[in-house]
Amino acid sequence: RVRVPVPGSGRSLARYGDLAVVEEGNRRLVAQVIAADRDEVSLTVFGGTRGISTAARVRFTGHPVETTCSY
Repeated sequence: RVRVPVPGSGRSLARYGDLAVVEEGNRRLVAQVIAADRDEVSLTVFGGTRGISTAARVRFTGHPVETTCSY
């Protein structure tokens, strides 16, 4: 779980499905918001969380997962 700032609108800056980057030292891991409730979100981190401290920085991209598809 991560606490996020809530602007005057009362809505979180992170939304369900948005991607995030968890940063600690030289390590960067991609994560996705799997739950959002006002000032707290839960993330699923791709690539594992071993060695990531609770002091790691989290940056929200404001975008969901995107993919290109061709037929």
